Amino acid sequence: MKKFDKYGFNRVLEPKNSFLQTAWKIDNTMVINENELLLDVEILNINFVSFVQMIEEANGEKSRMENRILEIVNNRGKLHNPITGTGGMLYGRVNQIGKAYSNKQGLKTGDEVISLVSLSTTPLKIDKILDIDIGFAQVSIIGQAIMFESSLISKKPDDLPLKVLISAWDEAGAPAETTRIVKPGDRVIILGAWTKLGLLCGFAAREKSGSKGKIVGVINSEEGRKKAEESQVFDEILCCDISNTFNFYNEYFEENNLFDVVINCSEEAYAEIITLFFVKNKGIVFFPSLSSDSNAAGLSAESIGKDITIIPYKGYVEGHTELSLKLLRKYDKLRKLLQEGLDKRGAFLNNYKNNDQRFINHCLHSLKHNGLNLVFESKPMRDVLKNALKIAKYECTVMIYGESGTGKEIVAQIIYNNSKRKSFPFIKINCASIPDHLLESELFGYEKGAFTGADPKGKKGIWEIAQKGILFLDEIGELPLQLQSKLLRVLQENEIYRIGGTKPIKTDVRIIAATNKDLTQMVKEGEFREDLYYRLNVFPIFLPPLRERHEDIRLLIKVFIEEYNQKFHLSKTIEPMTIEYLKEQEWVGNIRELQNFIQRLLISTDKNVVKIEDVRLLKNNFSNNHNKGMEKQSEIIIKENESLTNAMERIEKEILLQYKMKYKTTRKMASALGMTQSSISRRLIKYGIT
Repeated sequence: MKKFDKYGFNRVLEPKNSFLQTAWKIDNTMVINENELLLDVEILNINFVSFVQMIEEANGEKSRMENRILEIVNNRGKLHNPITGTGGMLYGRVNQIGKAYSNKQGLKTGDEVISLVSLSTTPLKIDKILDIDIGFAQVSIIGQAIMFESSLISKKPDDLPLKVLISAWDEAGAPAETTRIVKPGDRVIILGAWTKLGLLCGFAAREKSGSKGKIVGVINSEEGRKKAEESQVFDEILCCDISNTFNFYNEYFEENNLFDVVINCSEEAYAEIITLFFVKNKGIVFFPSLSSDSNAAGLSAESIGKDITIIPYKGYVEGHTELSLKLLRKYDKLRKLLQEGLDKRGAFLNNYKNNDQRFINHCLHSLKHNGLNLVFESKPMRDVLKNALKIAKYECTVMIYGESGTGKEIVAQIIYNNSKRKSFPFIKINCASIPDHLLESELFGYEKGAFTGADPKGKKGIWEIAQKGILFLDEIGELPLQLQSKLLRVLQENEIYRIGGTKPIKTDVRIIAATNKDLTQMVKEGEFREDLYYRLNVFPIFLPPLRERHEDIRLLIKVFIEEYNQKFHLSKTIEPMTIEYLKEQEWVGNIRELQNFIQRLLISTDKNVVKIEDVRLLKNNFSNNHNKGMEKQSEIIIKENESLTNAMERIEKEILLQYKMKYKTTRKMASALGMTQSSISRRLIKYGIT
């Protein structure tokens, strides 16, 4: 037995030598080692963030949620949502105790216990799902789990309702940290007071600040106000929408009436920023929720010149279960309100979902004024953007599918702009545009002297440059198989090796990939690694072609007219009948083709009002010229007094132009012309073909 086995390192399958929480897959064989504990599991309490994501993905259907839970556990050996990165905790009974297990609590077979470690670190096997309690975010199962010597575990007390206790203990770190940071007589404000976290932190703050302190609760609904008043723990309750930062600031901010401690339990959009206005200089801001962006708060605090202490989410605080038990036993109202908020009506859950929807609507409104030329009137496109905004706040890998010209890069930009990494680099690379032998050095960099022609100082790759940010891998389907295996290793190990390097470089980069290929078919044909496909395809987004979103064409045309009128100092319009005609076209090149066509149309038409005949004339001219160009591919035209070298270069350039138009990528061009990709790339550069 190795010394690290007490932490469960021996159960890590992929990647090796990682912690249980960061491991992609762990061993969930239910044969215990001598220092392990085997439990028969009856209830899984799933983290709220993870549970809401599953509900939305399954469209509220319990059968689909069950399948998703089983899929995660079967694939990863633990209930670790790959999208949200969160787990939960469990309740069960002791089945077997390893002979070398450090049994400090004197556990016996049959004892009822609650785990205090995340399901994202717990080897789990589910035989059957019996029921899903939507309000409590709890799943009744027949299954088993492994606990380690380091695993926090507690016997179930007999005097408290089991479901309420499990749910409260899942957030036990928050009230425990609250008692650490609040001092007697402190002024404390809690954003999101009518939430499970808000109530627990509220009662903990009252317990510590005492009668001389002041506790203010902020909620966003009348129902929440009534429940918060019922708790009798808050001295004042503010009912308002804190996502409207400036309105909230103007209505409630008083320079001489700031707070010693601000606790942000809210799921409202941009609530992190408003916390800074209400805390005193040298005060404390606490973010007990996993979904809060404490980094954004830190950067904003610097911008407004406040010296404050920011405390992010803390899962474990010493003595946290004892404190939660004390609060639950002492305050009947706390038990009652938690029970009501978590019952079948799911008040807490609905509040979370409503906040999430407000955030989506706010972002959709903002997208109309962000300069991205994004149009999303059609339902398919609104659904795409809702998915992009939902996934932005999580840390998972995203795969964007769509035909060329549908706007995949813009969707990636939207995810970045609304993510926790928006203050760090957003690096884009087109995997099809860089020759194979250069792509590895572009991605991972190289050490000095790594190869002939290398920079003598060495070079960082874009993976290093994107540290803590997001890397957008466009045209991922064009990545050579050799590099696919290296990319897989980087995703597994979160480390890279520069070319010529011997020391690994740890990385913290989120990946968004995009392709116009059918990767599932490529996997079947052996052109794309299956294991890499599953690592990248954690959350797929499918962009519809323009022909499936005709409602957007009219507004896109309007956007492009405004853009090119301004750019070329024109004042042209397109008559309504002509727009209807344009809406009926196929636009196989999607938005890019439409945009280019509108540009040519405005430039080539003499009249200020464009009509159908102008559109038809331009389309016919383009079609005729294109066909003539194709017909002349096989003709050799000799110009008078032209040298052989110049003639050959001219013809070579014409051939390259035609093949670039047809095949798009250097890899496909090289295959069609029987040349190496590097040779094609050099010739394109030589002739200025982009």
